[in-house]
Amino acid sequence: MGILIFQIVIFFLIVYSGYKGMGYLVVVTVIAVIFTLAMVNTNGLLVIQFFTIVVSFLFAINRIQANTNENSIVQKPQPKTRIEILLRILLNIGICCGIVIMAYYYNINFWNMFDDAGTLLFGMISYLILMGIGVFIFWVLISRNIRLITELSKT
Repeated sequence: MGILIFQIVIFFLIVYSGYKGMGYLVVVTVIAVIFTLAMVNTNGLLVIQFFTIVVSFLFAINRIQANTNENSIVQKPQPKTRIEILLRILLNIGICCGIVIMAYYYNINFWNMFDDAGTLLFGMISYLILMGIGVFIFWVLISRNIRLITELSKT
């Protein structure tokens, strides 16, 4: 049951990112593929996961093409309300706090799991990659918060 729910979540994440645009779709799909390659260890689950990713990506691509064919006229984006801006700021702050907390717990448990030089080297490389991704996401969210705050001050 848990595997089915996880596949449904991945499907909806990729399809929702397709509604946001092609760039979002590609980024979320690449993250899903990297996550699958890094975290899934059995062949059956790999096949199910990649099948879900491919089907949801194709579904989102078809949806994007249908929307571009129907809406050939470019529409102006609607301005965001104050409540929407405040909710986005709170969500971004919550995600930033989660990244900091997870990085802290990862640092505490990081040095206790290595017994030889090979695993230490692999662990340090993966640690640097994970921390780099976390810092990048943190920076993107903070810059987004600044943009949202300036947008809020204009309304």
